[in-house]
Amino acid sequence: MVEAERHESRGSPLLAPCGATDERQTAHSRLTPRENEVLRLASAGLSNRQIADALSLSDHTVLGYLKHVFTKLGVHSKLQAVMAGIAEGLIPMPTLVLSDDAADADDEDLASRETQSVVAWEQGRRSS
Repeated sequence: MVEAERHESRGSPLLAPCGATDERQTAHSRLTPRENEVLRLASAGLSNRQIADALSLSDHTVLGYLKHVFTKLGVHSKLQAVMAGIAEGLIPMPTLVLSDDAADADDEDLASRETQSVVAWEQGRRSS
């Protein structure tokens, strides 16, 4: 009891009430290592089947992990989970890879190619 009071006085309760969550808890620590891995693969544009194959899991298990990720991040889709993962620093922002020709292109052409890359990335995300 004394130990719990010491922790409480420092703003960090030793034991949280049943069902309570610590708002200071980071998104990274909320997700299990496997959930982080599934989110990372989803951010790379892999379908549930491809994630399952990559991790030697069933499609059903991957779907379960994704549902846990959605709940923990407070989202409802893979795209929202990826965006939340990027925002919370769980996964890196995808980088656009342009061909060597882009280095010689004028600004308008470069902007057009970047837009096409983003659209292609989004379409790949929607098909999964």
